[in-house]
Amino acid sequence: MSYSSKFSCPLMALLFVVTPAAIGAPKAPATYVGDLPCADCDAIRTTLNLYRGGAYLMEERYLGRKGDPAFASGKWALSKSGKTIRLTDGRDAPRYYTVIDERTLRMRDRDNHEIRSDLPYNLQQVPYQTIRARLVMRGFFHRTGKSSRFLDCESGRLLPVTSGKDFARLEREYARRSKPANAPLLVSFEGRVTATTASSASEAVAVDRFVAAFPGGRCGTGASPGKTAANIAPLQQTDWRLVELNGTPVKVEGTRAPSLMFGNDGRVSGSGGCNRLMGTYTANDAKLTFGPLAGTKMACPDLELETSFLKALNATAGWTIEGSRLSLQDGRRKVLARFRKAAP
Repeated sequence: MSYSSKFSCPLMALLFVVTPAAIGAPKAPATYVGDLPCADCDAIRTTLNLYRGGAYLMEERYLGRKGDPAFASGKWALSKSGKTIRLTDGRDAPRYYTVIDERTLRMRDRDNHEIRSDLPYNLQQVPYQTIRARLVMRGFFHRTGKSSRFLDCESGRLLPVTSGKDFARLEREYARRSKPANAPLLVSFEGRVTATTASSASEAVAVDRFVAAFPGGRCGTGASPGKTAANIAPLQQTDWRLVELNGTPVKVEGTRAPSLMFGNDGRVSGSGGCNRLMGTYTANDAKLTFGPLAGTKMACPDLELETSFLKALNATAGWTIEGSRLSLQDGRRKVLARFRKAAP
C-alpha cells in the first residue's frame, strides 16, 4: 500500500490535483523574485516558489520597515488560456499574476484585472531557492517506522518531518491520540521549511512549537463542532469580515470586504478592501494593539473606506468576542469596528 492510500477519501482531492505544469508554462519547480510597490514602505521584496503538483510558497519582506517577513502557503493554478496564474491560501482573497512569458509574471489586481501602471509589478524567474518560511501549519501527521510525513492542508504538499524543538511533543500526542493506532492525525504546529538538498526543491518541515491535535478532524474543519467553549469563535485563525466601522454598517461583499486574520505567531494579515495588509499584533486578556501595518500599493478607485479602516486599527486598544462577532475598541472602550466570522 502506498503512503497516500492510507489517507481517507476526503483527502484525495489534496493529493490528486490537475498539475499546472502538465498543461503549460511556467515549469515548476520555479522561483520568481521582485520588488513590488508598497504604500508605506520602500518596496515589498516578494519571493514566490511554484512547486509541482500545484502548491506554492511566498515570502514578502517589507523593505525599510522593521519586522519579520510574512509568508503564505497554498495552491496555484493556471487558467485555461494559460495566461493567468491564480494563488489561493484559504485565508486571504486569491492573488493573480499574468504570465508574460516563462520567466516573467506580472501582478494583477484583486479582481483579476490588469494593473495599468509604470510601477514595477513584475516578478522575474531566478535559480531555484528554498524559502525558509516560518508558518503556523495545519495538516495530517503520520509516522511509519522511522519515517514521519506531514500533509499540509493549505497547499497539499507532502513533506518529510525533520525533528525541531517540539517534535518530541508532537510524537507523544500522535502516539496518544491517533485512532486507530498509527493512523494519520490532524495537527497544528508552528514550523520551519528547510532544504534537504542544496540544489533542488527537496524540502522538509521542522516542528518548533506544537499547537494542538484534532482527532477525527478534517482539513478545513479543525475540531468537531461544539468543542470550543459555548461555540465562541477564537480570535486566532478566524476569517473576520468587517460589518461596521465607526458606528456605520459596511455593506461590501466578497473579496472587496475589509478583513483580518490573526495568526498564532503574533502576525496579522487581511485586506483594506483593495490593498492587502500585513503586520503584527499583541493580544492578552481584553487588550489588543497593532504594530506597524504595511500594505500593497494598488490602483484603487476609492480608498475612503480603507483609510478609515486603517485609522481604526491604529487606534485599537481592546477587543471582545461574542459568539461569532468580534469588536475592536479604543482606550475608552468605544467600539471602533465590528466583524463577523466569515462563512466557511
